[in-house]
Amino acid sequence: MAIELITNSEHLSEAGLNKIASLKAVMNKGLSDTLKDSFPNITEIQRPIVEVAKIFDPNWLAGFTGGEGCFFVDMYKAKTKLGYITRLKYILTQHSRDVELMRSLANY
Repeated sequence: MAIELITNSEHLSEAGLNKIASLKAVMNKGLSDTLKDSFPNITEIQRPIVEVAKIFDPNWLAGFTGGEGCFFVDMYKAKTKLGYITRLKYILTQHSRDVELMRSLANY
């Protein structure tokens, strides 16, 4: 949406900049203190609450992992017969507001 505002040159007006700042205000960590000082009259758009359904599709999980996580192999020296230990890791991080999504993924 912000890219559309810029493409249409709306970012060149005060109203357009306010629209972009409003969008930024609801993304991830919101507005920094500097942006809050620069745009004091911004009202944050309410993010819709999305109900997390049970995950049934492994393809969805694969796509989600591709965008939000990773798999990797961790090897380190150890006092074992081979001299190394290998660990497989799956890492996925989300914002704390997505706790229900994370629970759904863990249950899957």
